[in-house]
Amino acid sequence: MSRQRPPDRTGRTVLVTGATSGLGLASARALARAGARVLLGARDPGRGKAALEQVPGGELVELDLATTCTSPAAPTPARRPTPRPSSPTCSSPPS
Repeated sequence: MSRQRPPDRTGRTVLVTGATSGLGLASARALARAGARVLLGARDPGRGKAALEQVPGGELVELDLATTCTSPAAPTPARRPTPRPSSPTCSSPPS
């Protein structure tokens, strides 16, 4: 089985939920390698910071989708001028 190179994602902003492990972390790494600005959604700040070390140029967004309490704070890293996320990637299983 051959591995294809992912399409160029330069200029795109992607929010990846569940980005601290598993498919979310793998997706975040692949998207960063493809040139995307990657926002890593994480419930646990410690695990989020550890994931950041594996995603070049990634930005941490403390985000718990099980509660609306984090909703107002979540967009903070995304507030610098940029189009809204062009490819939201959700990989967290429902709680």
